Amino acid sequence: MIPILLAQLLDASRLICGSDGSLHERLEAIDARRPAAPHRAAATDTPVLISGVVVLKPNDQNAPFDHPFDLGGSTLRFERRDAESWTVSRGPVVIDPGYGEPLDVQENDRSSGPVMLPFEFPFYGASATEIFVTPYNAIYLEEPLPGTALLQMSDLDLAAGRDAIIAPMLTTESLQFLEYPDVFVKSAGDFVRVTWRREGFWRYLVQATITAAGDVTFSYDVEIAPYAAALVIRPGPFDGAPAVLGEARDATGDSEEPMLDIVSASMSRVGDSNLLRFRIETAAPFSTGGLGASEWMAWSVSVTEPALMLRIYGDGRNRYTIPGWGIVALPSPAARVEGREIILEVLDEHLAIEPGSHSIEVRTWRGTSVADAVTLAAAVHPPSRSVAIEASSIESGTVLSGPILEAFTLPVLNVHAVWRQLRAAWPVDGSTVDAVAIYPDFRTDIILFASAYSSGGNPGVDNIIESKPFVASHLERTPALMHMNMLGNGTNRNGRFAAQNLMHELGHRWLYDVSILENGSSSRVLNPAGGHPAQYVHTPAAFAVTSSGDSSVMGGGTFTEVMPGSYASWATRSSYGYSWTDLYLMGLASPAEVEPWFYLANSDPPLGPSYYPPAGRTYSATRREVTIDQMVGAMGERQPQYPDTQREFRVMFVLLTPGGAAQGEIDQMGMIRREFEQSFREATGNRGRVQTGFSGTPPPRRRSVSR
Repeated sequence: MIPILLAQLLDASRLICGSDGSLHERLEAIDARRPAAPHRAAATDTPVLISGVVVLKPNDQNAPFDHPFDLGGSTLRFERRDAESWTVSRGPVVIDPGYGEPLDVQENDRSSGPVMLPFEFPFYGASATEIFVTPYNAIYLEEPLPGTALLQMSDLDLAAGRDAIIAPMLTTESLQFLEYPDVFVKSAGDFVRVTWRREGFWRYLVQATITAAGDVTFSYDVEIAPYAAALVIRPGPFDGAPAVLGEARDATGDSEEPMLDIVSASMSRVGDSNLLRFRIETAAPFSTGGLGASEWMAWSVSVTEPALMLRIYGDGRNRYTIPGWGIVALPSPAARVEGREIILEVLDEHLAIEPGSHSIEVRTWRGTSVADAVTLAAAVHPPSRSVAIEASSIESGTVLSGPILEAFTLPVLNVHAVWRQLRAAWPVDGSTVDAVAIYPDFRTDIILFASAYSSGGNPGVDNIIESKPFVASHLERTPALMHMNMLGNGTNRNGRFAAQNLMHELGHRWLYDVSILENGSSSRVLNPAGGHPAQYVHTPAAFAVTSSGDSSVMGGGTFTEVMPGSYASWATRSSYGYSWTDLYLMGLASPAEVEPWFYLANSDPPLGPSYYPPAGRTYSATRREVTIDQMVGAMGERQPQYPDTQREFRVMFVLLTPGGAAQGEIDQMGMIRREFEQSFREATGNRGRVQTGFSGTPPPRRRSVSR
């Protein structure tokens, strides 16, 4: 059985868009990565054209963090030398077929109760007489802290972890996809062996053995490993004699809020590793009191752009932005609050900070306003070692000190790097290209959270998007950079669904971040979660593509009144078109053509804040009428207005492949392109056209008006 979440992502009829409000910031953060050994363009990196499709090879710039699990068929032994170091040996896999007794591991509780050891287990500078076993292929020396929902663990997450752990192939709750391994424990006089056996989407048998001498052995019989996992042997907090690189003090009381008033700041290197730690001491402990649910306070360190920043919202959410890795939108051990101190940890490779003297800005924020700032003078020296290892290539007899960590990760597509490669090869820019649709033929991290996403870019128009300051006519036009997921995966297996996905992501170039005037005030009731109409919004298609019940590809649905106060959603989900409101915002309809529409208030059962309503259901609700005048009243008139608007759009198609394009892949891209061009024409009533073929010679720079 395919796990539920994964089934949703792979289901060709289900569209899960990753184009949320933080996407632009995440893409910039990923693009800020500057590896220690910069990639130099080679002949194999040069884009080539095949039948109108650009073919590129992945590299460390456009698809970083490609580090697949590679320990299958091996056994690793870590022999304890002393409280800080281990001698490593590596050999073929040896599995003990006598698994021992099954262990009742409660997934919701994250671990078994304590398992008593028949000996005292020495572990770093401490010892243990009991262990806790989790279904996430891990042993803890103390009762585990609350689990993480991180989709991919980085080396930083592992190094910053706060609990003592022994894990041959650590996963997260999110990566389990509601399937858990069978767990067994075998206890003898001088060893305890834990076995995790999973037969499902992931298929593996992994064993971890600990001994009375303090040795640890991992054995891997792995057929299909999780998309992301980690090897971890960690004593708890990694504090290893931090070397202070710089300090600053500020006792002037600059901020009116003591929790944002910086008293001191410091930068340290932990244990001479590549782990950097910033400490920001404030005049009072942090509290969310007085913050609205969507309001936030933040602490930032500016070494490179974007800054290293922790935001904490009034509703308890936090978001940690790490240059080179992106946004961690869930609690991360690398960013934490301890009383009056805010601690931010990061790796050298994220900041790409060169050895030498640096002036580093440390700031606190109340929303987008700086509350306090100090300048930290730091003398940075290069690290002598990395916190992470490469277990598959380590030589037997190697001695390792401190925590032993290795994160196995899917590559992360850097859409900005792809665009730079295209611009280096051809004279293309935002005035000649409206969007770039990128299809890897390998899995990237998007498989863990979405079917596709779009950066949106800047179409060079005004008064269509409320919360994106980079969308305006006076700014440079930039294309929408669209990660369309793995070619042949999920939505991309079927032409109709692939076209729907493309229409949705291209739609984000103009849609859907709007307000309306309601009862004299500006309201985001149509899209409270941003980016997509709410499920309760009536968004019938202006022009049918598949049926008379077609609704907007962006979200919402088609509702019919079955009796006063009762409304039915369309019998099947049929979101293949654009609504008149969509067409107005896209510049393909005049305000006078936008027919009044409505939304359902206080629906029973409740309808969600974004995407599509469940099909074929009836809801009791209060109907609220909406007109285009309400949108114009809140947003202003779109400029330029139809018909003096662009109506021909160019989308470049890119295949990212390590092995060269197969003819079947080019044929599949051709099928998607044809279906997309046709669906876009139909959904816009032939008012708009998309050109997807590229010959290497872009058309003349377009004017803002295309008739």
